[in-house]
This record gives sequence, C-alpha cells and structure tokens, in this order.
Amino acid sequence: MEFQREIFTEELGNEGKALIDIHHAEVSGEIAHLPARIPYQKYASLEEAGVLRLFTARHEGRLVGYNVFALVEHHQHEVLFASHDTMFLHKDFRKGTTGIRFLKWCDEQLKQDGAKFITQHSSTSVDLENLFIRMGYKLAEKVYLKVL
Repeated sequence: MEFQREIFTEELGNEGKALIDIHHAEVSGEIAHLPARIPYQKYASLEEAGVLRLFTARHEGRLVGYNVFALVEHHQHEVLFASHDTMFLHKDFRKGTTGIRFLKWCDEQLKQDGAKFITQHSSTSVDLENLFIRMGYKLAEKVYLKVL
C-alpha cells in the first residue's frame, strides 16, 4: 500500500468518482437523498490557495482510499490547524493495520506542514470514535444535523 499527497486535478477527481459513490452509500445516513459529487471547482480553488491537503492510498497504483483536509489558520488561536473534510478506505483494504497506518501517516504529513492540531469527524453510521481515541484524539465537540 502506498500513501501519498496528491495535487487535486480533474483527472484525480474522475478517478475517485467510483470510491465517492461507494463512500456515499456507506455513510450518508440522514443526507443519503443528496447526490454524491466531487466539488471540482472548490477543491481546485483550495489547492491553488495552498489550503487543500489531499492524501491518497493506492494499491498497485489503483486509488483505494483518500483523506482530505483544509490546512487553515484558526480564527481564535492564530495557529495552523487541519480541518477534516472527508475520508474513505475501500472495505477490501480495511483489514489489519492499513487504515490506522494511513491515518497516522496523514497526521504526520499535516504536522510537517505546520498544523498544531487536527479536527476529525465521522458519520454515526460508521463510528470511528474508538479508533480516534486509540490514536490520541480527544472528544472536543459534537455536531448535530437537521435536514430542512
């Protein structure tokens, strides 16, 4: 398994479309009725601004996972932090320690990029709380969703 930071391009977005569809079906819960899409223009703008951090997991060159963050300055603490956007690892590659190795690798990359802390979230349909706690994360807040 190879982990790397990749620059967002339309080609990479198109390559990830099949994973996005699987990811959406697995974790969307209350918003499953909304279509899964890749925000091409937004990701391209964030990439151009130096904010986007797109990490990928590849098996024999094939994209099997991604973890996306925005590296931004915190408005209260005036330090860089990484705000989690989305992550997914195909179920065929969740065996053993692959997922944990990928997440730890991403954490280290974000630290090297200057992040002082990372915020993570996960869907209630795929609860990652125990995993995050084992990795040293602390529960900081809860997020509630209301469909309008």
